[in-house]
Amino acid sequence: MTTPPSRELPLFPLNLVLFPGMVLPLRIFEERYKLMMKDCLEGDRSFGVVLIKSGKEVGGPALPFDVGTRAKILDVVPQGEGRMSLTAVGMEVFRILEVTRQTPYVVGQVEYLEREGSIPEEESGLAARVRGHFQTYASLLSALMGDESRELKLEGDPEKLSYMVASILRTGMRRKQELLETPSAEDRLKEELQILQEENLTLELFLAQKRKAEAEGDEGKGRGQPRFSPN
Repeated sequence: MTTPPSRELPLFPLNLVLFPGMVLPLRIFEERYKLMMKDCLEGDRSFGVVLIKSGKEVGGPALPFDVGTRAKILDVVPQGEGRMSLTAVGMEVFRILEVTRQTPYVVGQVEYLEREGSIPEEESGLAARVRGHFQTYASLLSALMGDESRELKLEGDPEKLSYMVASILRTGMRRKQELLETPSAEDRLKEELQILQEENLTLELFLAQKRKAEAEGDEGKGRGQPRFSPN
């Protein structure tokens, strides 16, 4: 097995977890990040997105988790005075080996982590089960929010599927970070299946309570309406 290559990468601590293949819109207005993006655009348009473990996203220093995702800038819209709106996409997952620079922005020596995307034959139904539970999850959320339920096109590749589900799940960032750090698609899908089963039970309960409250409200409105006799 070859050792994953290492490189220096500008690091952008954020209150989110970026997964490979997922799109990331950003507004850049802080001086340090304006300079970072200028340098990135003059280089290979890459920077690392890492979840903040402690500290603030804006202003002071932030301590990030060790594992993050390389983001590649796709599009930039200048906003004047160095500010910009940009769109990036998640690429490889990396681990920070050491922080090599703190100012004017953080730079780290990182190594890209090998990912295990294949699923054994005996686990071939795992991805299908995750898709099914995720469609139920999306339908329940739509019903709770009063939106029209739409069929989502989920990736067939197990690794891409696991990252897409992880990015859309409405779960805590710490749990998303754990999913990002999980090296195999099989283990990631197993964890997501458990999360989806738990979440769907909770959402079904909330939806039943919502429908009951709406029915009782409609019944109460009906009792409160004046009744007119046709005679």
